[in-house]
Amino acid sequence: YAYSYHALGELAAVAGATSLTLEYGLSGAGVARSWSAKFAALCDSAFVDATYRTYGVPSKPARLGRSMDAYLDVVAALLQVACAVVVARGVSLSKRVVNVMTVLKVALV
Repeated sequence: YAYSYHALGELAAVAGATSLTLEYGLSGAGVARSWSAKFAALCDSAFVDATYRTYGVPSKPARLGRSMDAYLDVVAALLQVACAVVVARGVSLSKRVVNVMTVLKVALV
């Protein structure tokens, strides 16, 4: 953003920042969806079934010949919101979250 602002002006900087924000949001949504699928597999798909019942879908879309991605993934949405809160709170919270995740990864290995 800073380079674009100084080199090309405010309009180009805002366009670039908007594009980057959308890119990070879409990438994060894919990762959140993947983590949610792993979480659902650990919970024997109880959350997926509860989501279908909550939103009134009569049967799972895969049984109807559609993709399993045809439902609102509440766990993935909550992960996205949690990431947005961490980013919005600033560097100090982000640093703590990264440190905790690093310790967990090292402990698992």
